[in-house]
Amino acid sequence: MGGKGKYAAFVGTLTNGSHNEWVAGAYEKAKSDYPGIVRVEDPIESKEDADVAYNKTKELLKKYPDLTGVEGSSANDVVGIGRAVEELGLNDKVCVMGTSIPSMTSKYLATGAIDKIFFWDSALAGQAMLNMLEVLSGGGEITEGMDLGVAGYESIKKIAGTTVGWSGAAWVIVDKDNMDQYNI
Repeated sequence: MGGKGKYAAFVGTLTNGSHNEWVAGAYEKAKSDYPGIVRVEDPIESKEDADVAYNKTKELLKKYPDLTGVEGSSANDVVGIGRAVEELGLNDKVCVMGTSIPSMTSKYLATGAIDKIFFWDSALAGQAMLNMLEVLSGGGEITEGMDLGVAGYESIKKIAGTTVGWSGAAWVIVDKDNMDQYNI
């Protein structure tokens, strides 16, 4: 989007905590760092259904012909959004990004209807948790900034509002240039 333009954000359900946190975070980041970016509506519910995301994206693009970006939170959102953008021939006009996996999105990544997807490698997350368990079972303590010896978990952070929640930075970013590296 180049730091400016209008966008819409999808969530799988309006009650999905993580999806709503992601779109709220993106909205706050845009407001603070990119004043030229405007979200056109409150988050839109896809019901975790690619066909719903597809139909609602087509409605959005009719209502807002100057829409330049769409964010999807559910893996199915991104597929439906990409399909709508592809069918309407807007690959070079609408930036599509969101959480999904290559096996669902590669067709639209290849054509540019989807620009980027993001996901987490569950094997790395599992290894990080096992490493935490090893520390704890040895009488150690998990601390802010700790390196768990796993890519993306070199400096973990405590998740606010939890007693045992920790996060890393292990997301995987995929576009048409690297999608073939992932068999997921």
